[in-house]
Amino acid sequence: MSQPSVFFSLVVPVYNRPDELRELLESVRQQSFRDFEVWVVEDGSTIPSQHLIQEFAQEFPLYYLPIPNSKQGFARNAGMRRAHGKYLLTVDSDVLLPENFFENLHRTLLHEDWDAFGGPDRGREDFTFFQKLTAFTMQATFTTGGIRGQLQDKSKFQLRGFNMGLKATVFHASGGFRDPNQGEDIELSIRLKNAGFRVGLIPEAFVYHRRRSTFTGFLRQCYSFGINRVNVSRYHPGAIQGVHLFPLFFAFYMLLLSASLPLGHLFGWPVHPQVQGLAFLPLGLWMLMGIGEGLWRERQSKRGALGLGAFLAPFVGICQLTAYGIGIAYGLLALRLPFLPSPFTVPLPERSAESGS
Repeated sequence: MSQPSVFFSLVVPVYNRPDELRELLESVRQQSFRDFEVWVVEDGSTIPSQHLIQEFAQEFPLYYLPIPNSKQGFARNAGMRRAHGKYLLTVDSDVLLPENFFENLHRTLLHEDWDAFGGPDRGREDFTFFQKLTAFTMQATFTTGGIRGQLQDKSKFQLRGFNMGLKATVFHASGGFRDPNQGEDIELSIRLKNAGFRVGLIPEAFVYHRRRSTFTGFLRQCYSFGINRVNVSRYHPGAIQGVHLFPLFFAFYMLLLSASLPLGHLFGWPVHPQVQGLAFLPLGLWMLMGIGEGLWRERQSKRGALGLGAFLAPFVGICQLTAYGIGIAYGLLALRLPFLPSPFTVPLPERSAESGS
């Protein structure tokens, strides 16, 4: 490996998203810290982004690497192997960088010796209302925010591919991503921690992340998160912990709650009103917590990003956790029932001491 010639190398895998990439590169152009380069890895796109390279290459060092479609994990590997930076960063093409993103990272890394690190994501004022709403529910502590960059203990953070980085020496020592696109970032995070590397959260290094713009797209994404968590457990059997089972129990609870009333009426089962009230009590308390968190964050931010949407956040959270839980349930069943279509894109890897098994 040659000596690094820049402090940061930013690797961006992209598939058929030139418009999003243009906005990301525009945010890169506005960075206050300038000791960086960018690698755009065109992952087998049928709508290429090559025309953007000439447009932005005059503003900062920009490289274009077209490869056959390999999915984002292996596309990141391809760019990182060729990059020249001391630190290798990667973001998704649907994020935007605050103008002090590199500056905040640089300042932190001069004082905190993280081997690998990541930052949280948030919505931006010019995002659509639905994108702001889904961004909030993804970060909220009443859903999955505790595992997505809202941790008090920075060392418990797990890397997320939409905004993460690591030392070039650590990347080459670890071999990078092992899975193409199903929890590959979490798998790498666990593997690095098992190998003794320091992995942590840098809260100041946040990005603006545009979530899926349609409700069905958002549900599919949440379902895939559940599948991905099970996929990671194929590499690291301890990857599914109690906090990850909450969406599974939540989905089961919602299924029972949804089925109990119509089935009771259909079969004439007597259900006492007090019993019905007790059945809905946990959901009601959870929704009140969600509304309270939304209103508190609105007051703290003083931007009014959600407004009355704070009252809608728990309903989106119900859908989010239910879809996530169904994904976990199907993934676990698919591991044990061979007649079910496998949701995993690569064969079961061989167990090894390094994988924690």
